[in-house]
Order: sequence, then C-alpha cells, then structure tokens
Amino acid sequence: MSSVRHTCIQSVGKQEFLEQPAGHWLISNTLEKIGDLEVPLVLEQLPHRDEREALWDEVGNRLRDRTAYVFEHLEDARRFFGFDSKSKWGFEV
Repeated sequence: MSSVRHTCIQSVGKQEFLEQPAGHWLISNTLEKIGDLEVPLVLEQLPHRDEREALWDEVGNRLRDRTAYVFEHLEDARRFFGFDSKSKWGFEV
C-alpha cells in the first residue's frame, strides 16, 4: 500500500461515522465478491452531516465494528488499495 493521506477507523461505530468530513469517501476494508469483481462492502461518498442519519440506517450494519478508511479523493483510495483501474472495483469515478 502506498503513502496516501487517509484516516483509518479501526472499529466503525455511529459516532465515528458521523464525525467524518462531508464529501470524503468511506470505504470498508471488507470486500464482497460480485461476479468476477471484489468490491468494498461499503463505498460511500459522505453527505453533509444532517443527511447522515438515513445513510447510517442503510449501511450501519455492514460497517459496525469493522475497519474502514476515509479518503478525500476516490483516486487516492484506488492508489492506496492498489487498484489503478476503475473496472477492478466495478464503478466509475
């Protein structure tokens, strides 16, 4: 893994989720296999804090007590995890 600026959350809880900066990308370190792709269990660009309660209700169970990383830019996350091709995660930037 490269030296990309990020925040590592060892055990995600609701408080840690709510404290992260809006617009940043929260990515779980747990992957799930979808067809030939392995994609993060959670990969979300964080909305403003007042919109996060609904998002927590949606992704909280998949994140709770797992390690996750927060990046300002999705390109940084791809470099950090060694995915230099958009197609390896199955999404477009």
